[in-house]
Amino acid sequence: MIFFRSWLQNLYFYNMTICFRLGLLLGFLFNSFFLFSQTPEEKFKVAKAYFEAKELDKAELAFEELFKKDPGNSTLYSYLFQIQLSLSHYEQAEKTAKIMAKKSEYPSMYLIDAGFAAKNQKDKADKAQKYFEDAVGKMKANQSLITAVADQFEQRNELEWALKTYRRGLQLLGDDVQVRFKIAEYLGKLGQKQSMIDELLSLLIFDGTRLELVENTLQAQITEKSDWELFRISILKASQKQPDQLAIAELFIWYQVQQNNYEQALRLTQALVSRYGEDGNRIYALSKEAEGARNIPAAIQILEAYLAMGKGRPLYMQARMDLLEFRKNLLLSQPNSDSIALQLKKDYQNFFDEFGEKMGNLPLQKEYARFLVYRLDSLDLAIQLMEKALETSGLNRLQQAEIKLDLGDFYLISGDEAEAALTYGQVDKAFKEDAIGREAKFRNARLSFFQGDFEWAQGQLDVLKAATTQKISNDAIFLGMLIQDNLGIDSNFAAMETFALADRFAFRLKIDSALFYFGKLVSDFPGHSITDEAWFATGKMFERALRFREATDWYKKIVDGFSQEIWADDALFRLGMLYTYPLNQPEEGKKHFEKLLLEYPNSTFAVEARKHFRQIRGDGQESPEPLEFVPFDSGWSL
Repeated sequence: MIFFRSWLQNLYFYNMTICFRLGLLLGFLFNSFFLFSQTPEEKFKVAKAYFEAKELDKAELAFEELFKKDPGNSTLYSYLFQIQLSLSHYEQAEKTAKIMAKKSEYPSMYLIDAGFAAKNQKDKADKAQKYFEDAVGKMKANQSLITAVADQFEQRNELEWALKTYRRGLQLLGDDVQVRFKIAEYLGKLGQKQSMIDELLSLLIFDGTRLELVENTLQAQITEKSDWELFRISILKASQKQPDQLAIAELFIWYQVQQNNYEQALRLTQALVSRYGEDGNRIYALSKEAEGARNIPAAIQILEAYLAMGKGRPLYMQARMDLLEFRKNLLLSQPNSDSIALQLKKDYQNFFDEFGEKMGNLPLQKEYARFLVYRLDSLDLAIQLMEKALETSGLNRLQQAEIKLDLGDFYLISGDEAEAALTYGQVDKAFKEDAIGREAKFRNARLSFFQGDFEWAQGQLDVLKAATTQKISNDAIFLGMLIQDNLGIDSNFAAMETFALADRFAFRLKIDSALFYFGKLVSDFPGHSITDEAWFATGKMFERALRFREATDWYKKIVDGFSQEIWADDALFRLGMLYTYPLNQPEEGKKHFEKLLLEYPNSTFAVEARKHFRQIRGDGQESPEPLEFVPFDSGWSL
């Protein structure tokens, strides 16, 4: 019985072993059949999956098998060659590239790859050079192909061969301008700056219409002072040898502009205008270049030279207006200069003497009046000018209302508060449902605040909080909050009354009186919540008076001492604007804009601050509009 049981067990295990081995054999046969039956597309998917999983050894074997069966397939080649380079299998990569070169109608690209693979092998530098030489020699007269071959050489860091490619291209295509520009570009990249300059000057003499392209190439390639000196000598020689070449003369002027030598640029431009009997538009254009470079003194000098050519010039009136703008910008950058201020006054007077005070130049009349008030303290003259402007024939109701708002401010500054209230009221009544009417209502509310009638002012401001115009709404909200937050702190309203009196003097630009009462407020009511408002109002007063350095001192007090209060983000924004524009310290301005964006991301100034920040940083923007600096309430811009 025991024997029989043992016999059965042995028989069972024997059968199981046979079945197991039979299963293995069948599985092997099935897998072999499956692999053998895979289509090329399925094999490609498997190889690509290995590649994407970074199993490069498996990917190499898979792509090698595919490439052997289809050696002219550029997609398979790209994968296989890339993998072989990644695995440092340079010898195999060289063979792969050679196979592809033989199969291709345009072998140059693959010969470059073969040369690159050979160069990475020991003792094959000469062979690599032979591949590169063959790549250049086998090119055809096809500009797109020549460019592709040169680009491939540059990708492989073979700039000398890229240059040789374009030189060969010049032989194949003839005296092709685009190819010559590429030769000049690669000469620059290789550090052969004198040869690059010579090539560009030769090209410009050959085709003067390519001036802008020559300038752009020089701008990109010349970065060192020594290179600019090489160019100076070369362009000087070229202008002497080719005195009648207009493009060479224009390039010489361009060079002077790059060196910020606008005085010499002006002389050369005047000589061109005289030689060719032109109308002077070149000189006007040069003034705009100086403006773009923020060299305002040079822009003024050039514009004055244009105006000296006489009134018959096509851009004469525009140049007159530009001169006012340039001089105004110069004054904003040097606000303490009485000589600039007096010259600007003379420029305004000359303009109006020449062109009259008409509806067409009404914006300039208003600007002149504000200048008289805020910089020259000529209040009576400004009032006369605006009262006269009201009588200009052809004005519409809106234009009249805009003049009256200015007049109301001027009456207030002069101390005639009754006339100011009446003038604001006329605009409010005539335009109750319009933005300008709400602006007039706000100014009347502000006047009531100055006079200490806080409750009436608060009532008017509550109405304005719903205004659709953001500026009016914000002004109303801030003044309303100022009254609301501080009115009930003292039973006798003493602090608010002192603030209102100081702010009244500040608006009237009675700076000494305003400083006295703001100082009295801080000393009489230490720790009062209105302190930060007092400091902000002081900074605003100095800004309106174009005393920008002093304005920054007061705004900094708020940033440093009241960072959690409502005026902190306002102060940071004003600091950014002042440093960036009139004080011409954009990097300092950028710091304040950045601080605002980081610490007060929900500020109403965040969007504008980001625009200025990005412009200073040099970010690319879609057709960026020039950003303006506007001192508080002055109506000026820079």
